[in-house]
Amino acid sequence: HWWVEYYGPTNTLEVYFNLSDNDRSAATLAFSTTADLYTTLNDSGVSQAWVGFTGASHDSDGLMQVLAWDFELFNDVDGRVVSFPSARFDDVEDCFQLNGDADENGGLIRLVPASSDRTGTVWLGNPMRFRPDTNFSSNFSFSIDGETNGLTFTIQGSGSNVLGNYLGISGIGNSVIVEF
Repeated sequence: HWWVEYYGPTNTLEVYFNLSDNDRSAATLAFSTTADLYTTLNDSGVSQAWVGFTGASHDSDGLMQVLAWDFELFNDVDGRVVSFPSARFDDVEDCFQLNGDADENGGLIRLVPASSDRTGTVWLGNPMRFRPDTNFSSNFSFSIDGETNGLTFTIQGSGSNVLGNYLGISGIGNSVIVEF
């Protein structure tokens, strides 16, 4: 299980992991960095972004799946808490935008099938609207079987139909990307 957490007032992005269970209190800090999401994502005075995953298997035959994903945004532009709990992806059509080779596969999101030269993305269907003091927490698990180019957790301001090249991210502007 992985956690990506962002603290807007300090512009701190942290990534944690716990490979044995879903216990955040026992998770290990993988890295911490500074990222000003509000400025990075700001477009015409409205800072909005689509949150999701990208993956690619250009020269390999690896299978990538997002097994579970919860996302919670605190202090959106209206001061609300916005939650997307999705222990399993049962409402794919209503909540998510799948692009490229991504599809729903038995309650999971398959970013790319086990074949080469594939790219897929999945985004929350509605954009998140950020302000300088916005915080978020995202908890997810994924599987990678075989060799792949990798998977990313991405926050981007280019839209819900975005599908980049290398790792599914090349060419996506206004973004913050965590690569696995």
